[in-house]
Amino acid sequence: MLIDLDVAPPPVPPRSRRPPWRPIRVAVAAAVLLLLGGATVAPRQVVFPEVAGTGGRSVSDSLVTPEALYTVFDATGDDSVEVVAQPLVAGGPSWQVEAPLLAADSLSLSRIGSVLVVQDEVTVKILDVATGRDRWSAGDATALVLGDGVLIRDDDGEVRFADVETGTVRWRQRTDVIEAHADASGRYLFLIGTDLTVQVRSAADGRLLARRAMGEALEESIPVLAGDRVYLLGASTVTALRLTDLTTVWTARPLVMHPTEVVPCGAVLCVRGQSGISALDPATGALRWTAPGWVGLSGGVAQRSDGRNAVLDPETGTVVRHLGPGRVAGDLMLRLDGDRTQVTDLRTGRLYGTLPDVVPYGCTAAGEFLACRKSGGVTVWRIIRTAS
Repeated sequence: MLIDLDVAPPPVPPRSRRPPWRPIRVAVAAAVLLLLGGATVAPRQVVFPEVAGTGGRSVSDSLVTPEALYTVFDATGDDSVEVVAQPLVAGGPSWQVEAPLLAADSLSLSRIGSVLVVQDEVTVKILDVATGRDRWSAGDATALVLGDGVLIRDDDGEVRFADVETGTVRWRQRTDVIEAHADASGRYLFLIGTDLTVQVRSAADGRLLARRAMGEALEESIPVLAGDRVYLLGASTVTALRLTDLTTVWTARPLVMHPTEVVPCGAVLCVRGQSGISALDPATGALRWTAPGWVGLSGGVAQRSDGRNAVLDPETGTVVRHLGPGRVAGDLMLRLDGDRTQVTDLRTGRLYGTLPDVVPYGCTAAGEFLACRKSGGVTVWRIIRTAS
């Protein structure tokens, strides 16, 4: 199972360039080898073709899919943003529109079915993926995308849950909501009220399935939904609640400081914290193993804070194979090599080629394409998966 945690851990919640002498050294070394005979010059590495980009123009957010690059720019002098679609394949979407949103750090892009969702902390814009036209509008109400639906809260206290693609209202209720989460299956909504009372409702029809007053236990915790559980991450504890009825299953103390994330990994539950990863028995909360210093785990590939990677056995936490330094993007490993980035196969280490003047941070992969920050903007390359 792949759990992509290829970035450095978030802050704890409250509660070279190439040295100028290197080309000379390399040239001299190559000349000596040629004079000695018996040495061959390394084959020229493939430089991938650029297929789209922003030309150095900075973006508020970007999204790459197997068909297109979507970007959001600040529309200068106006309280709006510019949303642009660039095709990556023949027949891919190509359009440019403005949307009444602020280009803040909270701005994000996501593709859900036939729509592109552009949202900030309180406003959602639903655009047709093919044309960029408005598909439907939530008006001035506060809205939040949850799975394949949009939770809309009106000033009069009414809450509506609408289909994200069509805007069709599935249900409406009068209930107090300040925070909401959806489970991965899209069947349940976990809602938090101002008085820290939590409730679980059916995403299909809004039926109330469970309600529980949490008080300080929730005020000092981060709620995370995974599988059929709600996990409350405290400063030094993890409490598991059954999602369907909110009963407490267990409370555990993983050997990591300030847990920030809980994800299933194999037959265990991995808890990521400030000081490493702990694995818990999902049924009882019993500690299985702890791996200090690891900040991410993705399908058995773990990453340390210094960028080194290794294959971990999720059952025991032991290192099976060292992979060296780099950043993971999909099934690719990106390694900094002077003023360029080498692109290799994540599992085999096979070298595919290089990205000149690119550092391997904040890159995302989709199909045969890789998008990275370059010169202040975003550039997309087609990755040719043959050895250099």
